[in-house]
Amino acid sequence: MEPRLTIVLPLKGRPLFTLRFLWHANRARMPFRFLIADGQVRPPLMEMLENSRELFPHLDIEYIRYPDDANWSRYFAKMHDALRRVRTPYVMLADNDDFLARAGIESCMEFLDSRPDYVCCAGGIAGFSVHAPLSTPPGKLLGPINRMTCNYAPDSSPEGVRSDDIRARVQSGFHCYWFFYSVYRPRALELVWKEIVEMDFSNFHVGELYSTLRTLTLGKARQDQTVTSYFKQSDTATGWHWATSEAAPSASFVYHLLRSRFSADCSAMIERVSRAVAEGDGSDAEEIAEQLRLFAEQFVDRIIRNNYGLKARMRQSLRHYAPGVSEWLKKCYRPSVILEKRGVRDRLRKNGAGADYLAEFQSELARMEDALNGREFRDFLAHHTDEMAS
Repeated sequence: MEPRLTIVLPLKGRPLFTLRFLWHANRARMPFRFLIADGQVRPPLMEMLENSRELFPHLDIEYIRYPDDANWSRYFAKMHDALRRVRTPYVMLADNDDFLARAGIESCMEFLDSRPDYVCCAGGIAGFSVHAPLSTPPGKLLGPINRMTCNYAPDSSPEGVRSDDIRARVQSGFHCYWFFYSVYRPRALELVWKEIVEMDFSNFHVGELYSTLRTLTLGKARQDQTVTSYFKQSDTATGWHWATSEAAPSASFVYHLLRSRFSADCSAMIERVSRAVAEGDGSDAEEIAEQLRLFAEQFVDRIIRNNYGLKARMRQSLRHYAPGVSEWLKKCYRPSVILEKRGVRDRLRKNGAGADYLAEFQSELARMEDALNGREFRDFLAHHTDEMAS
């Protein structure tokens, strides 16, 4: 059967996580097309992916080499080019340190099949972390699950994203964090990234929000709380929100803010989204822009508090003065994870998940834990010592 969904997997380093992601997908025989957009091409991973059928015979993989993601502009251009290549009815973005949940993804596609007025759909995006003692290589790649939550970030799914009113949808988008990992109609997502390339944001906070708001000018969105479509790992991200982060990764929020075009980016985002809303409902673009500025105030305030509030400064001080303690707190084993995993299932049941789906969810979780903590994937890595050393 021809795949109905393309998974666009942007890469920048972390080769072992890439192998883990693909090993798990191959083991689960996921019937999707995988378009790998490599923005940091390095052998031997390149050679392995160009001959992927030998290692991952159950996956449909297209591997594309791009110039190094030296800045946000390069990354934006890479993402737009990759999306232009999608030929399946649906597309979804993924990160290589996370896991796909097939049953939830297929449920999202089934919903979109019958609802042409919806531009994207997501299931729940569960968060997890891995127990990896400080002395155990290679970091957070392997180990038992140590934390699990129904949502990887504080999130909501307001009724407004399903409204017929474009303005109501856009205003609701300020409260959503699940759009990035949704199942999309490909031409809509391609258009969004085309415009991101044109605006060339200097930080990804605004780029992510623009993607959500612009999507909601194109159609309705849905998050199905009765399924999980994605598992997102905590404390493994290497992407930074600020263009200056790689030059000064431990610098303060204010350091990066003063070296960005943050205010100009926010203004450009509001102007472009307001124009799209006005074109859709015939209202006044400047009136809409002022309304969006009020919502954007909350967005900016949240960024400042999360990055430079008291708790953030305490965490930064702990990382600076006691990095070992900071890492230990992240990695120490938490027996409560047993209850957390049960809590995720209970939440799905409470939200309306049926017995058949809950059994499938349990199987998906077991396959993910097998990749994290089983013998077979460790043996697979042991046969690729060059990749482990790179």
